[in-house]
This record gives sequence, structure tokens and C-alpha cells, in this order.
Amino acid sequence: MTPNVVCRILGNELLPRDLPGSRLKVCDYILNNEHLDSETKRVWILNRILDTELLAALKTRLRNANEKFVEIGVDWDAYVSAHSRCSKINVLVGINHARNEAFKVGARIGNFVFVLDGDCFFDRARWLTVRAEITRDQLDHPERKHYAIPIARVFLEDSQPFDIANIELEEPILVFRNDAEELFDELGVFGYEDKVELLRRLGIRNQGNHWYPLNSEGLCLVVGTVLHLCTGARSVETDGWVRYIQRRESLNLLLRKADALATRNILTSSATSAVFFTIRCRVLTSIETLSFSAQKCWFHVKYALRKLFVGN
Repeated sequence: MTPNVVCRILGNELLPRDLPGSRLKVCDYILNNEHLDSETKRVWILNRILDTELLAALKTRLRNANEKFVEIGVDWDAYVSAHSRCSKINVLVGINHARNEAFKVGARIGNFVFVLDGDCFFDRARWLTVRAEITRDQLDHPERKHYAIPIARVFLEDSQPFDIANIELEEPILVFRNDAEELFDELGVFGYEDKVELLRRLGIRNQGNHWYPLNSEGLCLVVGTVLHLCTGARSVETDGWVRYIQRRESLNLLLRKADALATRNILTSSATSAVFFTIRCRVLTSIETLSFSAQKCWFHVKYALRKLFVGN
């Protein structure tokens, strides 16, 4: 068994939340600049990527770099049977299922599994710090099976090494010992606090952008930091409300693309089924459009009030 396995989940490029080409750009940066140690292995999870050109490009890069990867495809039968927006997102993105699969893959070959989003990156200093803190804590608390590492958003165009002294730390990624039993809730939907549910279950709380365990003797300890390489515009990445709205719009576009692909597949077997599926999709889209419009209006009102009273 290797001491550590870093598992990254690479998913669809979500436009307009992500800038075009940003997924490949971040992947290239990680492959060229992340140097961990000889005792650590990397695994990549290619999670339900609909864009065949993006998928092919990622596979080519990973093969050329001699990286191990696992591909998860979309269950189109489950997608066609989904009767709500959230259930469709869960089939199409399945982020917590992908995270649990990353843990299972890593646990077969390593003692500790770092389950990272695809744009998270360790520079050498941060990796050594995290590894040392976990090793030290295991000596004092051999019963502990989970660790949380807060993220700091950085931009590739900024000067390097990245300075995070004035950056607010955000929702941590999680590390699992290979015998961990507390995993992600696979009913959790991407974009709806999908990771926070497990953090809360492990006793990790957030106060004033500071993530901390309720009990130092508890199930999980907060250690170090990891860099989050931004894939969106600076105006999106630096404002949580804008990011939320952009992510929601991006998911709507992804769903429409998936609806079109699913309809095409159904047509090959049954024109009647395709008609009913199309009608259901249009009803769900209309409901979502109304809901999303109301949310955007409320967002703009809150944003204007914040500018008026807070000034930033």
C-alpha cells in the first residue's frame, strides 16, 4: 500500500460559470507543476463528461503523462426516468457518487485518500505541511479517520508562488483513511451544499470563513490548505452570489444539452416515448425558468442593498 493517494474528479466544463478552455488549462497546470513525493500516487476520475472533444483531450493528456484514470459515464436510462430537476442533476453530475468512487479507488491502493475537486492543487510546501500534520496527528489520535483541508481560490495569471495571506478560506476538501466509514451522501445534489452535509456530520463548522472542528478529539481535524485554481472570470470567482447564479445558469444549459442527447437516443427505439420525454422536459424547464427568474430578481435586490449599505 502507498501512504497517500490524491484522487481528482474532473467533470463537465460549465459555461458560462467556467471560461471556455479553463478545464484543460487547469489540468495542464497541475500536470506540469504539482510535484508531491515518491510515496504518493495520483488518480483522476473522469466524471460524466458529455463533451466528447473535452473527454478525448483529457484522456490524451493523462495517458501522455502516465497518469491513472477511471471513467464514469451517464446512466441514460436513469436520466430519462428522472422526474425533477434535482434528480436529473444527480444523474447527470452525481458529484457525491463520484467522490465516493474516488475514495473506493484510492482506498484499494493507499492508506489515506485525498478526494479533490478537479481544480484543486497542492504546491510543494502545502503538500509537505498537510502530510506532516496528518502523520503527527495519527501518532496522537490513531482512531481518527478523516481530515479537512480548507481551500484558497487563486488565479493562474497571478504572481507565483501564490500568496493567500489575505484570501478567505472556503469549504474544505476531505481526506479519508482507507478504513473510513463516513462517506458522502449520494442523494446530495451538486450545487446544493453537497459537500457541507458530510462536513457537518464530521463535526466541522464554519464561522466567519474559519473552518474548525467542534471538538479537537472528534472525528475530523482541520489541517493545512489546498489551492483552488479558478476556472471562471475574476468577477465570478470573488463573489459567492454571482458564482451561485452562474452555476445555476450553467447547470440549466448542461441539462438542456443532456435532454437533447437523451431525446435523440429515445427516438431510435420509440417515437412516442421521445414525445412524452420532451413534454416532461419542457414542463420542468418552464418551472425552473420561473424559479430561476425569481431568484435572480432577489439576488439583484440583495446585491443592490449590500452595495448601498456595505459599500462593497
